[in-house]
Amino acid sequence: MASQDYWEFTDDFSGPGLNTTKWEATEISTLGALTLAMVSPGQGGGYSMAFDTQAEAQSYRLDWDDALGLDIDKIREVNIRIKGNQAAGDAASDTEVVWGLASAANIDPDALTEAAIFRVDGAADVNAINIETDDGTNDESTASGVDLAAAFLDCKISFALGTDDVRFFINGTPVATGTTFDMSNYTGGLQPVFSMAKGVDNGTDGYTLDRFSVRGVY
Repeated sequence: MASQDYWEFTDDFSGPGLNTTKWEATEISTLGALTLAMVSPGQGGGYSMAFDTQAEAQSYRLDWDDALGLDIDKIREVNIRIKGNQAAGDAASDTEVVWGLASAANIDPDALTEAAIFRVDGAADVNAINIETDDGTNDESTASGVDLAAAFLDCKISFALGTDDVRFFINGTPVATGTTFDMSNYTGGLQPVFSMAKGVDNGTDGYTLDRFSVRGVY
């Protein structure tokens, strides 16, 4: 049997600062400024992002500036290591957090037209992680049963069974197994995405990315 050639995009968030050859960073704040810092959580690095105490809407986004270089039919898996900088999110901040893959980036998760993401849905869930996919036709959202807290989570999206049966895992355990996540109506490109946004509040919720990788075939 012939061997399969693989490609991989990986960022371990190590070094003196965010690698801007890999990421486009977009911060929106008016009076305040987010706290952004490289950290050393013990896994080779990490990138911490936190809101400040300014009572205003703030947001931060990492993506490829809509360079959709990942062919959905070639992707095999996505691995993201993430944690909250706090044990529980501030409900008053109504913070939305998203990590995964999407087509055109948008700070509003509901405006992502094609995506496979993990999502914390603001005041509605505070810490609870939802699993969502959208291919422009099929739109699925299901609770994972896992919270985003102060311990690192290893989050995986698997396309190994095809785009009509995308699977999600947290810390190696399948989640949202009662839902079929079918993305087969989309055949275009995707990009890695992370976003966080709070409402008009002085909450200082923050999150740390320790690894973001995507693996696929040629």
